[in-house]
Amino acid sequence: MFRYIILVLAALCVFFPDVSAQSIIRGKIFDKNGETLIGAAISLKEDQNIGTVTDFDGNYELSVPESEALILSITYIGYQSISDTISIKKGEVLLKNYEMAEISTTLNEVVIVAKQERSNTNYMENIKKKAASTIDYVSAETMKKIGDTNVTTAVSRVSGVSTNGSFITVRGIGDRYVLTAINGSQIPTLDPFTNNIKLDIIPSSLVDNVIISKTASPDLPGDWTGAYISVETKDYPEKMSLNIETTVGYNQNSSFRDILANPTSSTDWLGYDNGFRDRNHGDFKNYKTDPTDYELFMMLGLDPFYKSLGVNNDWNGLTDQEVKENYYKLGLVELGLLPKALINDRQAVEDAKLKFASSGLRNQAFEKLNARAAQEGQSLPNNWLTYKKRASTNISQSFSFGNQTKLFGKTLGYILGGRYGQSIQYDPHSINQRTLTSLFNDGQPIINENSNPQIARYTNGWSALLNLAYKYSNNHSISILLMPNFLGSNNLREGDVFRAGADYSKIYGSNQFYEQRKQMIYQLRSEHFFPAYKLKMELNASYTNGESIVPDFKRFRFFEFDSTTYWYDPTAFFQDPLTRNFRYLLEDLLDSRIHFELPLSKSTSFVRKIKFGAAYKQLDKKYDQYNYDLGFDAGSSFATNKDLQQFFDLSHFQFKKDIFEESRLDYFYGNPDFAPNHTFGRSSILAFFVMADYNITKKLRVSGGLRYENTDQKIDSDAYDKLNLPRNDIRRIYQGALVSNPGILKSDDILPSLNVIYKLRMMIKTL
Repeated sequence: MFRYIILVLAALCVFFPDVSAQSIIRGKIFDKNGETLIGAAISLKEDQNIGTVTDFDGNYELSVPESEALILSITYIGYQSISDTISIKKGEVLLKNYEMAEISTTLNEVVIVAKQERSNTNYMENIKKKAASTIDYVSAETMKKIGDTNVTTAVSRVSGVSTNGSFITVRGIGDRYVLTAINGSQIPTLDPFTNNIKLDIIPSSLVDNVIISKTASPDLPGDWTGAYISVETKDYPEKMSLNIETTVGYNQNSSFRDILANPTSSTDWLGYDNGFRDRNHGDFKNYKTDPTDYELFMMLGLDPFYKSLGVNNDWNGLTDQEVKENYYKLGLVELGLLPKALINDRQAVEDAKLKFASSGLRNQAFEKLNARAAQEGQSLPNNWLTYKKRASTNISQSFSFGNQTKLFGKTLGYILGGRYGQSIQYDPHSINQRTLTSLFNDGQPIINENSNPQIARYTNGWSALLNLAYKYSNNHSISILLMPNFLGSNNLREGDVFRAGADYSKIYGSNQFYEQRKQMIYQLRSEHFFPAYKLKMELNASYTNGESIVPDFKRFRFFEFDSTTYWYDPTAFFQDPLTRNFRYLLEDLLDSRIHFELPLSKSTSFVRKIKFGAAYKQLDKKYDQYNYDLGFDAGSSFATNKDLQQFFDLSHFQFKKDIFEESRLDYFYGNPDFAPNHTFGRSSILAFFVMADYNITKKLRVSGGLRYENTDQKIDSDAYDKLNLPRNDIRRIYQGALVSNPGILKSDDILPSLNVIYKLRMMIKTL
């Protein structure tokens, strides 16, 4: 793999070479408040023809000759000029940032500071201090020091943040109250039940920092209350940068030990299943344990005969018993089992019925009718049980390459990065305790459960990042980002469960599921500055295609009937069905916005500006679930000798004769498919905002404004929506008494917010 990486990097060096024949000075000019100075002049004192001005981000780039003593001059109206003597070698890229001070009779000193990068903790701390709202952060520098491999583990170290699995909870608020974004643009949650997202899909090696906003602001979306988390991806560097990292981790519970395992696909190591666990659900045929006479006769070729009589549907649903009986007797006549002249002879009819059952015709029809059901049972592999295998070490490989070059005489910055990781977690002696209650018992405890399962988790995934930024003038730039993320997780749990006071106090249970998640993130961003009005404009558009697939989620629980026998009792209290679930979630999210920023004062001693803009977000979700429950017809739900391999053997899905010599399947899979298993969700939010950020005094700062949002949401089952069924329509009832109504929300909301900041004291640290 590294051979191909080196080839790619070599090609990049050829097509985007560093300007090695000349020396370059790059940096940023800003004031004491951290505000960038646009249009500041930078030149050489020795040659005024060599000069430039800062762009709308306060950045500058100056090509200079090699020298041991060049004097760099920085000037800006209303600020003290800076003269700095520098030494630069041929081909060197020198980074110099400058803080300029306003002209004052009491300030005679100029401070020159080192470059602050977005991934640096000091930079982020400075951002936090100057923010107009309450924020927290995790920098890439901190992640690297601690060894966090993904964003979930990184943000869990922030005060007030905790994790539940890979979900984030902030100040005890999680679920739909936390919103996650990449570079300020929202990404899909990949979960049908929550607004939260599992952040373990984003590797820390491709992240500069994570900013957590804890208070509302008009320029942020209004559909969160707990936290707004923005993951900032790596930006291109000021000069050529190449990083290659390989990490190997040893886990004393799993590495080089025999741990819980199950059959896997050949592409699990790439973070996705190649179809090994999946199946085609469209042509599934349910098993008919008690078919109607009409269905059996159709299998014997009587369809044309009945159509000639005008019978196109099953007569079993008719209320007239005499008509139903006549149709049945006509079928017996057509099969040659009942003489036509004796069609009204009761004894002759009974004899014909016995002939139908004993001649093998019924079994022939039954097997033909359920042939597909038998095939379906054998198509799902017998992979219910786990085994032990030797585990390897954890490994993580990452690289990034970035630089700046010239394209048509303008600056082009780029960064290419990638990361691959494999992680194995194993707990051989976990301890779980829970108390089961019932709504029918006023919530009083019924059963206490204690278990000591083995838990294993295999995680593989890869991510990549391509970021291109082109500054086609000092006041205008455009950038694009592509970021694919793939993550697959194989989860196993197995062991004994003990129930105090229950009829069967010992249970053997197992859960197995594989989840694959994918995100394809595309972002376009442009920044513009209009000097005549000192107006900044930022345009952002992001599109993300995401999917979460859980193919073949298997679980079972067997009672220990006696010392040698397991028993599955589907009627038992708190019994899980023997089932295999397949879940599919597809999401498409478009998030776009335009922001303007206009200063209210020429002085930069105070922060005084207004911001206004608009945003539009559209989300489309599609969710499908298929459940296959293992049922018993002629077979037994007892596993003798506790032999579960034989219990799940595929031979049970073949036709056998019962004690009445009728064809039956021992086992079968039933798919109780309901309309609410196939749902969609559509959401669109149009927003406008205006806000002010204003220093009233040196110590008192106020930031706030209004945000208006127009929301249009709809959630419904596909089938019910296609029929345009109204709420509480009788056709929306499923599983006996449950009603699946649509969720519709149309609202206009005005969301005010205000943040007041008072500085108790000022502390300045000179670097």
